[in-house]
Amino acid sequence: MEKTYPNNPGNLAKELTRLYPDAFTVNFEENRALVQKMIVTPSKSLRNEVAGHITRLKIREATGQPMTVPYLASDDRRGRRRRPRRR
Repeated sequence: MEKTYPNNPGNLAKELTRLYPDAFTVNFEENRALVQKMIVTPSKSLRNEVAGHITRLKIREATGQPMTVPYLASDDRRGRRRRPRRR
């Protein structure tokens, strides 16, 4: 099972979107109000960062952008030229 670090805004945002996938939208203000109701934190900046991450995730989801960078295999060297060996 994967560890989640509750004080990390990215992990907390992913966990909240996994638990409540339809609750959040692409509007930051609405997401901030929902996050305030869902988590108890004395830190306003943590709450805003989590809401910002959720908004970013929802915008990416709406536009169809991938959530991660695609992995390029090591033998796929686009545009890279090897230096000739010295003899």
